[in-house]
Amino acid sequence: MKHMPMINKNLLRWAFLGLILAGTGVYFWDRKDLLAEASKISLLYIVLIVLSKYVVALLNGLKLRQSMRLIGRRLGYSEWFGLSASTTLFAYTLPFRTSVAPRMVYLKKHHKLGYSENAAITVGVNLLDTAFTALSGLFVVTFLLDLSQHNTRTIALGFAAASILALIAITGLSFASNHRFHFIPERLKPVLDRVSDALRAIGHFTTDHIALLFLMGLSLLARSVALYICFAAVGATVELSYLYVAICLVSITIVVSLTPGNIGITEGILVVVAVTVGVPIEYALPAVLLSRAGSLAVQIPLGIYYSVKLYGNWRPDTAGTSTTSTGDPT
Repeated sequence: MKHMPMINKNLLRWAFLGLILAGTGVYFWDRKDLLAEASKISLLYIVLIVLSKYVVALLNGLKLRQSMRLIGRRLGYSEWFGLSASTTLFAYTLPFRTSVAPRMVYLKKHHKLGYSENAAITVGVNLLDTAFTALSGLFVVTFLLDLSQHNTRTIALGFAAASILALIAITGLSFASNHRFHFIPERLKPVLDRVSDALRAIGHFTTDHIALLFLMGLSLLARSVALYICFAAVGATVELSYLYVAICLVSITIVVSLTPGNIGITEGILVVVAVTVGVPIEYALPAVLLSRAGSLAVQIPLGIYYSVKLYGNWRPDTAGTSTTSTGDPT
């Protein structure tokens, strides 16, 4: 019996993105007046958007710096900011699920951080981030929004489910990292020791965890403010609490990014939330696209600069692996 050919996931991501961009292009082709209005945005708003997006990029770097502190690694400014910026660029350009591979290679070469330990701390921090994002979104929905509305209740249930699943995963991983299982082969135990060390760093709550959680909350708030500025730039007013909830929803969906840079998925969620709270789509869509344009205006130059700065003299043969390899268990 013949086997079905495997589907190229990366090709599917780009195809899906192509459909989203084509649909957006058709919409604006029929509404050229919206583009004309967007071109009238004042220079002050453009400057504010770029500055707010730079603050978001800075906070992303600080979160990476703080997560590395959990396992005793100290990164310099060019490293924590540069690695974060370049990884964001790679999310647009590298194949599916490989955007963090160059960062892992860099940290192994310059900070002796093994791939398994790096993967463990990355997964642990991402789960912590997901739990915090879902819980903070649930808090805002419960205490600042009207729970009598059906859409609001649905969002609250979604946040509750995401936070519970993330906390269960963190608890399960912490339990596994503190217990030995006899069926594990001897050759895998050194690898699991490194993974356990990283997971224990997540499980044992310290002041470093408080600082990381503070940065996670500050990052969500900064992204919400940046989005608020984009809506104000096109003449729309949306309460910051609604935008915060939208950003929390977007942050959770990034875990299962379906397109390069989650383009289209992010915009779709933001537009739906804006329209739900009464913003006409004629304002919501340009505001959300302006937000993406502002992000790219900051992310692409920073990503290119730090990619050259950090990886310019790097070669796969000198690092002992390729940027997409995850086969080295150390």
